[in-house]
Amino acid sequence: MEPQDIARVGELFQEFTKYRHFTAPSLMVRGAPMPGAEKPVPPGAVIVDLPAPPGIHHGQARGFFDILRTRRSRRDYDPEPLALKDLAA
Repeated sequence: MEPQDIARVGELFQEFTKYRHFTAPSLMVRGAPMPGAEKPVPPGAVIVDLPAPPGIHHGQARGFFDILRTRRSRRDYDPEPLALKDLAA
């Protein structure tokens, strides 16, 4: 990058990351096979069955909006305010 371009770095980034610069057809357009949804398990790997999380039963499906509507934030705030030096770090 030339010294005179430093002041225009944002403008140049916007220009050179536009889709028109990516002219090669995508792998999908070229007929490449879709990758698997999961990576294959390496030979000899130990598979551990995990218990289901509480509240979820095997085979029970929930819709995305139902999950979104019932989600809760679990944050724990310190009663002391942050110091300015911590915010500046």
